[in-house]
Amino acid sequence: MQVKKRIELIKGYDLLLFKEKKDFEVKIVDNFSGETLIIDNSFMNKKSLKLEAYIPLCHEFIDRLLQGIQLSQLSLQ
Repeated sequence: MQVKKRIELIKGYDLLLFKEKKDFEVKIVDNFSGETLIIDNSFMNKKSLKLEAYIPLCHEFIDRLLQGIQLSQLSLQ
């Protein structure tokens, strides 16, 4: 899949939309380590939101990243 859109969440972390036909993934990426966390994909939902619409959904992740928690320590559960 190719990156279709990229938005900076906070310094060092971006929100990415990967899309190919009906398949998609939305991830938070650590720009320094390359580590990613999937926020949404075509397995979870049939249709993606506009990438900007995921920003409010990532608020808790953003708060935790600002507290210094590593992306690998975060989970959707």
